[in-house]
Amino acid sequence: AREILTEDRFAPAPPQGLVAVQEGAAVRLFWNPNRERDLAGYRLYRWLDAGPWTRIGPDPVERPLYLDEQVREGQHPFYRVTAVDRAEPPNESQPSPIAEVEVLGEPVAPGETPR
Repeated sequence: AREILTEDRFAPAPPQGLVAVQEGAAVRLFWNPNRERDLAGYRLYRWLDAGPWTRIGPDPVERPLYLDEQVREGQHPFYRVTAVDRAEPPNESQPSPIAEVEVLGEPVAPGETPR
């Protein structure tokens, strides 16, 4: 009997609905969960100051949310997310649409001077 090796070459669909919102001095990211049965999780990428796209967070990010605490006031990061499956090596989806956010200083009440 010959062994038949099946190889998974199908990447998951690109994640949708990526949103980036400032939360304190960090950025909260969330997106719609993918529905693939063999989904392992997600890879998050940040683009900042004309540098390269850099992967952030664990590999994979298991749930469709992440808190990016590696940003500073005044930065304007862009984010995208991909989905990865359980194949070895994992198949990675095309990136999601990009989300961006401007990291502002702590809100100041009217009449107060910023620290």
